[in-house]
Amino acid sequence: FHELYLITDEGIIDLLLATPVAQKLPYEPIWLMIVGASSSGKTEFITSLNKVHGIYPISNLTPHTFLSGQKNKNVETSLLLRLENGIITFKDFTSMLSMNKDERQEIMAQLREIYDGSLTKDLGTGEKKVWRGKMGLIAGATTAIASGCVAAPAAPTVQKDSMASTSTWDVQREKWR
Repeated sequence: FHELYLITDEGIIDLLLATPVAQKLPYEPIWLMIVGASSSGKTEFITSLNKVHGIYPISNLTPHTFLSGQKNKNVETSLLLRLENGIITFKDFTSMLSMNKDERQEIMAQLREIYDGSLTKDLGTGEKKVWRGKMGLIAGATTAIASGCVAAPAAPTVQKDSMASTSTWDVQREKWR
């Protein structure tokens, strides 16, 4: 990386390399979001992991990405059922901002369930798909993500600079609605 990019904080390299290792440990999944300006190198850092075993790069999400009712004899169509304790990488999570509000809310609800370790979906075919496991996430986003239009599904954190009992999660969730 040093030959191609000016890296002012090398901690990003350690963090990215540690995430696949941490995914194998018996703890909560790691969901990492790299936030920066356009053309700040987020995509290069994230796509550098594409050939690592257990990394599943995706470019977009739909409400049917994680558990799908589509039939294909040769390939499992549900991403979660192919993961096996893997990590999805999403180089532009900011694209969620331009999605239809109802679809975005459905995807975010699914992400919250996935973080908790299970997702069940009743399909229009009468079939029920169930996933239980652990999925990691590494995503890139521009600073527009901080506008409050998308709430991160990770665990709540209390604002350090406030004596109020309102968490960052609560504030983002309210802006999400």
